[in-house]
Amino acid sequence: MATTIPQIDALLTVRSEDEHLEFKEAANNFHFEELVDYCVALANEGGGRMLLGITDKMPRRVAGTKAFEVPERKLAGIYERLHLKVTFDEVAHPSGRVLVFLVPSRPVGQPVHFKDRYLIRAGEELVPMTPDQLKKIMAEGEPDWALKTAMTECDGEKVVQVLDTQSFFDLLHLPYPATREAVLERFASERLIEQALRREVKMFPEIAVRELVANALIHQDFTESGTSVMVEIYDDRMEISNPGKPFISPDRFIDEYQSRNERLADLMRRLGICEEKGSGVDKVIQAAEAFQLPAPDFRVGEKRTSVLLYGHKDFEDMDRNDRIRATYQHSCLRYVMNEKMTNQSLRERFRLSEKKTESVSRAIRDAVDAGKIKLADPEQTSLRYRDYVPFWA
Repeated sequence: MATTIPQIDALLTVRSEDEHLEFKEAANNFHFEELVDYCVALANEGGGRMLLGITDKMPRRVAGTKAFEVPERKLAGIYERLHLKVTFDEVAHPSGRVLVFLVPSRPVGQPVHFKDRYLIRAGEELVPMTPDQLKKIMAEGEPDWALKTAMTECDGEKVVQVLDTQSFFDLLHLPYPATREAVLERFASERLIEQALRREVKMFPEIAVRELVANALIHQDFTESGTSVMVEIYDDRMEISNPGKPFISPDRFIDEYQSRNERLADLMRRLGICEEKGSGVDKVIQAAEAFQLPAPDFRVGEKRTSVLLYGHKDFEDMDRNDRIRATYQHSCLRYVMNEKMTNQSLRERFRLSEKKTESVSRAIRDAVDAGKIKLADPEQTSLRYRDYVPFWA
């Protein structure tokens, strides 16, 4: 149903904007990329409306807008960037033209992003999601608690010992079966037990594995004979390696790009096997943070380049090198998103409470001493407001 003039008038009385409603005056124009950012934030919050041509301060009024005179063209651009089917209503209000963009909710378990920024609304600002918020969204759609397994590796005798099978049949006013197999069959039909239950849990994010394997294929040195790309899987890690040394330092993988085989890289990007140019490592590190994994370890040997993806490890179990690597990569990720690392952002990366502020400060000091990060403002004396950037920034 199209937005009507009475609905516009009713929205003028809304006390304040929220995560589902945004007003912009946009009298003459409005930046398209800013529109895309707001679509990202609205979609990540469950969907909503963005209205151009209305002042955002109370008392709110229709001011009219000349922005996006052919809105249909912008919808195609939004879909190309976000894969969201945004629609619009163009309302000829007596006080001026109002353009309403209707943004659907993101898919279940899939946060929406633009230029590697997963945005949401915080007050009147758009801010990136925290790693915890990203992980919460990615965990959507998992089985309900009541359907999870209470006990595994039970034989028939163990089931009968643990569950009061006699009372079950008594309460249903049914005769107790003559055999144990019949008891188990009835319990299985009621979904109280499952036979040969096996649940697959992914240790590593799919996008991280995909990007690293694609990178290994793209950057391998085909002149090296007797060797090839290798993927080795262990109990606690995965190692992906390719022949040849990189053209740039591993410390700069996140912000620089130089392919050994650009024609192959271009083909793989067009086939959708890997991400756009130079964005793959960003997504690997972002996924590792969202899944609360240790930082990937990029290593260069005599004739091979390797990256190690580690399984989950609590902050307390990480050694000094693990923490320095994670701190450095977090500062790089923040920097390429036009933000700076702080004690708080690093605590959120490790999912630590404020009680662990000093532990995180120690990791930051170690990274500074190792020459991996530096103060964004060397003249900032307040410990509370210090922020940090990579050494090369």
